[in-house]
Amino acid sequence: RYYKNELEPELKKVKKGNNSERLLEVVSRVERHFEPLIKTCKGNAAKAQIFLVLGDLERYRLKYGEVKTALVRAHNYYLRALVLDPQEGRTYGMLATLATMEGESPAAVHWCARSEWVQHK
Repeated sequence: RYYKNELEPELKKVKKGNNSERLLEVVSRVERHFEPLIKTCKGNAAKAQIFLVLGDLERYRLKYGEVKTALVRAHNYYLRALVLDPQEGRTYGMLATLATMEGESPAAVHWCARSEWVQHK
């Protein structure tokens, strides 16, 4: 609830305003909110969703400077989500997005195809 009611609207507002310093501050706050939940969360699907959110937050960082470290962290979060819930098609899509951002077309095609396969299975 805290994320949906307070952090998500703030994150959307800051993204629209294109204030990179404020965005990074909000992203850090959201990360601090989610990381402890992984330990207390029950069920792999729920944990995978948290890793997806954390990966998304790292992608926001990519736009505002911290490119190399954010790319690695986003990739790791998405892979952790994939291990926990391999039937979640969005995870494959996010890995395809990262591969595209890196200019890795073959990897992007692979992840995109896997996403479609899982979603239509």
